[in-house]
Amino acid sequence: MRRRFASSLLAFVMAAVLTAFAEAGPAPGSITGTSQGSSESFQLEELAAQALFFHSDLNEAERLAGEALQLSPNSMAANFVLMEAAALRGDEEKMLNAALAICEADTGGTSGYARIAAARIRSAASASPAFRARIPELRLLAGSG
Repeated sequence: MRRRFASSLLAFVMAAVLTAFAEAGPAPGSITGTSQGSSESFQLEELAAQALFFHSDLNEAERLAGEALQLSPNSMAANFVLMEAAALRGDEEKMLNAALAICEADTGGTSGYARIAAARIRSAASASPAFRARIPELRLLAGSG
């Protein structure tokens, strides 16, 4: 019974993640979304997502996402992987850093990444120290959106 529930839950989470990836497309200003055309950044983003969501390898996912961000600093996909890995580790500060980077990259908040990042930020709004430290950035984002 528990195993079936866990499998169903995993399938639901994977469907939500894949929907977010499909809706988001390339990040505005990212290398994969410009004429510079680095397939390396896109490949690293994909490998990072696979490492996290298919293999549950947080260390590899973070490493690959970090490499993708070196090539494409505004990559919502790479920041999404970092955000989710940090959430799984319980590292609220890193999760908020990545969530804010996603929201900054998509100021319209229309991508699946931005919607999930905003939900992560809302869930952290429980007056935690990490959240309180980010209030000035959140105010700036709210003013620009």
